[in-house]
Amino acid sequence: MFKDETLDGFRGAVRARVTGETGAPERLSSAIRALASEARAAAVTAEHLVVRIKEEWESLLKHDLHRVPGATSEVRDRIITSAIRAYYVQ
Repeated sequence: MFKDETLDGFRGAVRARVTGETGAPERLSSAIRALASEARAAAVTAEHLVVRIKEEWESLLKHDLHRVPGATSEVRDRIITSAIRAYYVQ
């Protein structure tokens, strides 16, 4: 359904965003657009896209981000909102 490289790019962009790397917001925005575009092309519903983003977020929290102060539910919610917009607007 989603290509490994698309998911890897998304995960890396999320890590960069929550750790405050330079250029991270643009990188994350690009990764979200790629994920949304791939979802639409594969006829994945927006709801399933949101579920997948939440699963990826939880996995990142469990393995990588559990000690990163920037990994807040507010950031996750912004990512989800951006993905929904990208899904319907692109």
